[in-house]
Amino acid sequence: MRWAGTIWGASVLNVEMSPEEPAKEVLASLAYDPRGVWASGNHLVKRAPRYVLRVSSHLLEQSPVVIEQIVIHEVCHLGYPRHDADFRALVTQYGGALSEQAAMQPGVMVQRKVGARYQTIATFATEAEARAWALEEIRRTPGSYRLSM
Repeated sequence: MRWAGTIWGASVLNVEMSPEEPAKEVLASLAYDPRGVWASGNHLVKRAPRYVLRVSSHLLEQSPVVIEQIVIHEVCHLGYPRHDADFRALVTQYGGALSEQAAMQPGVMVQRKVGARYQTIATFATEAEARAWALEEIRRTPGSYRLSM
């Protein structure tokens, strides 16, 4: 499947569905040819000449809601290559998943580093709740923490 968008007759977006699966255990990925891409900070200024959306057969086994959330996530990468605050705001605005894990297990997890790995110690409905709880936890038990969405 191929889709190309145009504005005033000029091609601005060329997205192909690839029959090739994404990397192992990834539900979907958006790849592009980095030649011709210009970025300023975390924002794409000039688009790639071609994007390839790879969708795992495992994604197609999920519910329509999860499929939609993952596709929205990948489409938002057309404007933001990283998972920065602007990207997260856009994904949230359109009802996408902030990560594949968030689509499969909704909630914001507070994780603490134990040895070489992070372990989930609490899950919250919103990022604000998770952040507030994590700050209190850090005061009580110093260590390395992160939020996973």
